[in-house]
Amino acid sequence: MAASSVAPAASPVRRDPAPRLLWPSAARAAANVAAVGFTLTAGYQVLLALGVVPITMAWGGTQSVLTTRLRLASLAGALLMGLLAFVIRRRAGSHPPLAVKVLTWVITGLLALNAAGNFASRSRGEAVLMGPLTLVLAVSCLLVAASRDGSPAGAARASSAGAVDEAGA
Repeated sequence: MAASSVAPAASPVRRDPAPRLLWPSAARAAANVAAVGFTLTAGYQVLLALGVVPITMAWGGTQSVLTTRLRLASLAGALLMGLLAFVIRRRAGSHPPLAVKVLTWVITGLLALNAAGNFASRSRGEAVLMGPLTLVLAVSCLLVAASRDGSPAGAARASSAGAVDEAGA
């Protein structure tokens, strides 16, 4: 009897169709980084409004006097940072609504533009301090925006995509 030259069939390897950076757990970690960054930025805005941080370290370095209008704008910026943190954290959670998903992409794009502006600022303090912080925020938000939905429905979609990928391979 001749030995069979047919190799045994390999068991299918389960592959996740999304890279690890897009997994819900990575999105939650990135959302935590973003929340810390937004909190730091909000604190910076409050310190600007109180006059603790020189106004020349913000607003592109173009302002030399801290006016009431700039104080209010800084306080509004601090409140906005809280709202942005909420949206990003909500996107990294289960069952984010479509509006939150869209807002996350909008926030990511605006942060990327803001990072470029901060790096190009005439204010050395803004370029050195806020440029890197805004870049970290933009990258963190990008990871959250591009992540897979962490809901059970999102996991089911990913599983079926993986099954299709294996069947097609």
